[in-house]
Amino acid sequence: PVHVQGMPVHVQGIPVHVQGIPVHVQGIPVHVQGIPVHVQGIPVHVQGIPVHVQSIPVHVQGIPVHVQGIPVHVQGIPVHVQGIPAHVQGIPVHVQGIPVHVQGIPVHVQGI
Repeated sequence: PVHVQGMPVHVQGIPVHVQGIPVHVQGIPVHVQGIPVHVQGIPVHVQGIPVHVQSIPVHVQGIPVHVQGIPVHVQGIPVHVQGIPAHVQGIPVHVQGIPVHVQGIPVHVQGI
C-alpha cells in the first residue's frame, strides 16, 4: 500500500507503484503497481521519476484530471479514496512542480 505520512493510500484498493519505484510528491512516497503513466504518449515525471498512465483518462468524481491542459490517464478507473477524490492531507499534488487541477481547483488528499 502507498503510505502518506504513515497512512495507507489506495486507488480502489490498488496500491500505486511505478515500475516498482516509489514516486514522491513533495517528499511523500507514492507508488503505482509497475504501470508506466503516460500523457499523450509522453511519460510524466515527478521529481525526475517517470510516471506513466495507460492512455485512459483519470477521473475524480466524473471529472477528468488535467496537467497543463493535458488529461492524465490511469486505467480508466476514477481515482477515489473512500468515495472522496484522492487527497494527501491537504497537500496539493504536483507533477513537475505544477499542481494538478480539476476544473481549476487543485486536487488534494484529505487524510483518510
